[in-house]
Amino acid sequence: MSGPSSDTVRKHLAAERQLPELPPGTHARILSRVRATAATPPASLVASASGLGTKLVLLVGGVVSAVAVAIMIGNAGGEIVSVPAPTPTPAPTPAPAPTSTSTSALPERVLLDRAQSALAANDPASALAATREHSRHYPHGTLSEERDVLRIRALLAAGDERAASMAADTFWRRFPRSIHGPGVDALSPPR
Repeated sequence: MSGPSSDTVRKHLAAERQLPELPPGTHARILSRVRATAATPPASLVASASGLGTKLVLLVGGVVSAVAVAIMIGNAGGEIVSVPAPTPTPAPTPAPAPTSTSTSALPERVLLDRAQSALAANDPASALAATREHSRHYPHGTLSEERDVLRIRALLAAGDERAASMAADTFWRRFPRSIHGPGVDALSPPR
């Protein structure tokens, strides 16, 4: 070491080396407390931080704990332990931008929302009209499964069980592995 502060540092190191040795078991007790503290950050810090802030608090807390452990181990053995600087973790990647499929499904969604609202208002005729319009404009659209489920619900609400059963059969032929299957089964009589 060189420079004006090197003498000061040497004096402090010499003073630390002359400190009496810790009583038996003290080192282990201190180390276990540091580990327990590092494993469970204070609830107030975690509760007040959110998202990236929480990760930053935990990262800083972990680094501080690691440095404290290294200093204690170094002091207990009478030698200096160097701790490498923590490597920064890369920032989380942002969610991907909406795909063209989700953007192109927006007009479809508007029609299906209209059908859903009509069903909620107990207006099955308007719901059926919205599903027919969707079918005309988007016969193989991204949301065609959802349209067919809404159509089955509207037919049942209108009291046309025969047409609802036929629509359910058509649905199963078109979408045999649909995620909406349990809902269709609950709507339609057993096949």
